[in-house]
Amino acid sequence: ASYFLDLVVPVRKRANGKCEITGKKTNDLIVHHLNGYHWCVEGRMDWDNVVVICKELHDDFHSKCGNGNNTAEQFWEFVEEYKKGLVTLDDFMEGYNANEKS
Repeated sequence: ASYFLDLVVPVRKRANGKCEITGKKTNDLIVHHLNGYHWCVEGRMDWDNVVVICKELHDDFHSKCGNGNNTAEQFWEFVEEYKKGLVTLDDFMEGYNANEKS
């Protein structure tokens, strides 16, 4: 199986040139694994384990939530807070990090 041909190309087509979270039309799209690529081996080629997002959102997510051990639950919590716009990303991560330590 080819990662690019069997996953990246079709899911980018599914997104129709738009970020699947913001709806923003851009050429700068990233195929993001919800459950981390390196630890979730069974999800690497699973269309349900990826979302096509703009680079800006992708960078925001990883700058706030780190790289590697990310989960789908963590991503959707990030998106929920991001879409609400009621708190800053820094506020969200302060709460997330506090929950992780308890």
